[in-house]
Amino acid sequence: MANELSYFNSFIAQRYNSIPYSTQWMMHVNIPLSITSNLRNIDTEMWNINYGQQAILNSVGAGTNHVHGNIFAQSVTVPGEKLEVTRVGIESGFRGGFNTTPVINSRADPETVNISFLETTYSFLDLVIRPWIIQVGHQGLVPISDDPKDSIKSTMWVMFFDRGDIKTNTPPKIRKMWKFNNVFPISCDSDTTDFQKDQITTLATQWMYTHYTIDSVN
Repeated sequence: MANELSYFNSFIAQRYNSIPYSTQWMMHVNIPLSITSNLRNIDTEMWNINYGQQAILNSVGAGTNHVHGNIFAQSVTVPGEKLEVTRVGIESGFRGGFNTTPVINSRADPETVNISFLETTYSFLDLVIRPWIIQVGHQGLVPISDDPKDSIKSTMWVMFFDRGDIKTNTPPKIRKMWKFNNVFPISCDSDTTDFQKDQITTLATQWMYTHYTIDSVN
């Protein structure tokens, strides 16, 4: 038993086998340049959100070449995978002890990425995500030009980190990274407010994409 325990301790002590903290993650999404304009051409009345929108985008590093974690993201659910399977064989009559055979119909359609955002004075959801959803609905997904500035789809990264090493002063490193291509938001939660008590508010959003990849970063 001592040998098994020693092996287990040495195994889990290795960086690649250690159990990560579930809170060690962050996400980043590039905000399309077309979203940072007002909604003059979409709604009959112009949304007066330019000042607050620009302030909140500057705070999360939008428009820079650096990958900043979106500090307003409080939880994320990445999609699962599913195959549509049926069984074929003798459908009627006597088939004795023979089993049917599983056949793959197709890979299921991609699930959404679900992200909850923290509500702050300048609301990231109402000043950035909500106008983005409206613009997607108004413009559709067919490109209107070859100019990247007109694109309403973007790229999103969800990064998960290892524990790091306090003894060697090694900071946490990315252990896996999801990349969602051609991503765009499709829904955001409604918000109910009352006079009962103050509380921290988080609002859920759903995002769709064309495909994703997962990278294991050294």
